[in-house]
Amino acid sequence: MEAVTLAWIASALSAVLALAASSVSYAPSVPRWIPVALPAISSAMFLFSTAGAIALGRLSPGHRIRQSRSLRFMLAVVVLLALVLVVLVG
Repeated sequence: MEAVTLAWIASALSAVLALAASSVSYAPSVPRWIPVALPAISSAMFLFSTAGAIALGRLSPGHRIRQSRSLRFMLAVVVLLALVLVVLVG
């Protein structure tokens, strides 16, 4: 997969995670910072991955950053982690 596609998938998954995390009701025994931190972190992840996808999309298809294997690997790991969080929270 291309880096731009992976960045857009990460953006979509983090948006779903932000919505799911904000709609979950937490037990009273949960520390007070968790219901605030999880939606905030996933919302920040959504903003950064969307900005990254837009920036990568503006580069030419032959640009070395878009062809980088390490960037694609890193984005694939982010997508997998976001997918695991969506499954666990949602």
